[in-house]
Amino acid sequence: MEFIEFQKQQIAFSDNKHKGTPVVFIHGYCEDQRMWDEFTEPFDPYFRIIKIDLPGFGRSEIKGAVSLEDMADCVIAVLEHLKVKKYILIGHSMGGYVSLEIAKKEHQKLLGFGLFHSHPFEDKQEVKKKRLKAVKFIDEVGHEIYVKQLIPRLFKTDFQKSNHYLVGKLVYQASRGPKEGLKNGQVAMANRVDNTKILKEMDCPVQLIIGKLDETLAYEEMVKQVELPKKGSIHILEKVGHMGMFSSKRELQKIVETFLEFCEV
Repeated sequence: MEFIEFQKQQIAFSDNKHKGTPVVFIHGYCEDQRMWDEFTEPFDPYFRIIKIDLPGFGRSEIKGAVSLEDMADCVIAVLEHLKVKKYILIGHSMGGYVSLEIAKKEHQKLLGFGLFHSHPFEDKQEVKKKRLKAVKFIDEVGHEIYVKQLIPRLFKTDFQKSNHYLVGKLVYQASRGPKEGLKNGQVAMANRVDNTKILKEMDCPVQLIIGKLDETLAYEEMVKQVELPKKGSIHILEKVGHMGMFSSKRELQKIVETFLEFCEV
């Protein structure tokens, strides 16, 4: 684990320092870079794997309000610190929203772009209201209870029952982070803009991973993006919810491996 200072905040990241093509993984809400640890193991011998804790998550600090654009600038600062010139970018859920903001600024550096259980659309009004209610709930009952209720819902019921340790570990890790990070994340997502144009105009190969049983992001909304990329690799996973990198790890690893090899320089 390494750190840089960004906007007077300590930002945590990891870098396997491999000489291969850099692949940057951005975690989602209530997650941190550790979510990718097992998933990226097959890629470690061949690619330079970089993982980052966004402000307010994992071991990264948060001081004041941080927008998704600020989070994107944080990731860019880490990559500049590491002297990364070209890279493949993959984001999960909120990490996908951050990745789209990165693409606005660094599209010329992208060798490939992946959205895992994410999309480019702005929140609908009812979703924005739910996010602000979540902020109030965290203030009233605490983020530990909020996380304990939220994370299990990201998985199908049968997966929860047979993977108590994994789900419990994710709950524990999220509950150890700062309350302000969770509150800020909801506000940042509620305030984000529509980035359909970014995905549509992207010149690099784009991979979309969609879970048909995703209860966090409506499948009907998710499929609206499949025709947007110029060079799209679209994968709709029939029996997967919001957390394919855990519930269908091997299948998704093979899909991503093919994509990385296609994008590799």
